[in-house]
Amino acid sequence: MNQRFDPQVPYRLAELEPGMAVPAEVFLDWVETQEGKYEYDRGTIGMMVRVTRNHSRLVSSFVYLLSRALEAKPVEVHAEAFAVHTEDSIRFPDILVQEPEPDGGALASKAPLLIVEVLSPSSLYADHVIKRDEYLDLPTLQAYVVADPNAANLTVWERGETGAFPDAPLVVEGLGATLTLRELGLSLPLAELYRGVSL
Repeated sequence: MNQRFDPQVPYRLAELEPGMAVPAEVFLDWVETQEGKYEYDRGTIGMMVRVTRNHSRLVSSFVYLLSRALEAKPVEVHAEAFAVHTEDSIRFPDILVQEPEPDGGALASKAPLLIVEVLSPSSLYADHVIKRDEYLDLPTLQAYVVADPNAANLTVWERGETGAFPDAPLVVEGLGATLTLRELGLSLPLAELYRGVSL
């Protein structure tokens, strides 16, 4: 259903569904009433996909290793349920590292530093192109990583010394490789990230 929301017509949240084009504020009201996982995808309600064991295991590894590596730094590590507002969308990245915020009731990050998305079969284009373009426009973001859950392979965009992201990403692959993010002072061996993942 690709019906467009009409602000002149009274609506009930129960009448909204994935595929509808709605204003962002309507999506935020609606998503609070839902048990499933959804994103606001460039003006429409988008359903987030179910994930595999490999996907879930890799997300857990990232959260654990990032939390351990960054415990001495003034940052927070979140998984899956914390929002990021881009220019046209409201995303829920698989992993988010952000500057600390005092508001415990906040629903979205104000200063994301690192975003990691773990691929699923239906998200290949979105993660590498659509979300990449949205995330790289975030002024506080230092790095964006796309992780393959079925092979030790990371695609990495990191701000350079000039403050700009490169035109082409760095590909880090193989269990002997290490993910190094200069600005965050991170060095994560892929052998540890992918421990327990069935490759």
